[in-house]
Amino acid sequence: MIILEFVEAALWLGIPMLGMSWFLFSWLYNDGNVDRKADQKSTKAQLKSFGKTFKKEGKSSDQSQVAYVYKRWAAFGGGFYGLAALWTFVVVEVSDAISFVFRFPGFAELFEDGIISFVVELLVSQVGNVVSAFVWFAYWPSETMILWVLVAYFGYRLGMELAKQGKHLNVEELWVKFFDR
Repeated sequence: MIILEFVEAALWLGIPMLGMSWFLFSWLYNDGNVDRKADQKSTKAQLKSFGKTFKKEGKSSDQSQVAYVYKRWAAFGGGFYGLAALWTFVVVEVSDAISFVFRFPGFAELFEDGIISFVVELLVSQVGNVVSAFVWFAYWPSETMILWVLVAYFGYRLGMELAKQGKHLNVEELWVKFFDR
């Protein structure tokens, strides 16, 4: 059953980590914030330097959406760990939202103990979600935790390498590649 666990880890962590790291590093490489030719150690140092500059200068208006994602990534520590924590936070938040919508208890039950109690419960829930994100490796199945961590790291590194090489395909290229033979 390790194969099924691997597939699940790839779907839940590997592929999202690949996509997010490709997106973030493509942006960083294309804007010249990180050198494409740098080795892993230099890239890490450049990311740290960019993060400090980013905090000092703030975001520019033309990069507000990417800056928002980068800011969240940096808030979780940046790098592999930060991206895995950010993805885990997104998964936890979305699953909480879906659960809330489909198991909506009604307004009477939500505010049964008062508005202040509702707000406190909401804040405690948010703190719990942030803690889950920071210990992201414990959120995913613990029986094969090392497999999940390795799959996540592989996705992160693959996305980083694809971005470093400038690899991208647009929808038309994909269509031609797979359907117009």
